[in-house]
Amino acid sequence: MVKAKLLKNGRDKGTKGGLSQVKTEMQESAAFKSLNASSLRVLIYAIFLNYFEATRTTGQPVFKFTNNTARKILGMNQDTFTRAKKELAEKGFWKWARRGGLKGCNGIASEFVLSGDWKTWEADKKKQVRQT
Repeated sequence: MVKAKLLKNGRDKGTKGGLSQVKTEMQESAAFKSLNASSLRVLIYAIFLNYFEATRTTGQPVFKFTNNTARKILGMNQDTFTRAKKELAEKGFWKWARRGGLKGCNGIASEFVLSGDWKTWEADKKKQVRQT
């Protein structure tokens, strides 16, 4: 294993990457606990994309998340990614800033913004009764 040369501040010069922080409040929410594994993976990567865009803008960060990105980065097929996007929107984790792709018929990628609506999300009691 080759070690990267360290800079004076202790960081290595060649490492690229980022950090996705999921706050405790979010982790303890009913909406977060109810996410399926695919949606959770998409959410964590979306938090990273949002952070990256926030460093590049002064307004509300708007980020693109494409099927191609989900396939290459997360190893997720289009149907799974579509279900995850829908679940994240329904549970208040993000909103579409602009629809893209075939549904938008405008030939651009969908753009998203993170939302705090997950704080007030509650499970549908009818569905819970049927499952028990």
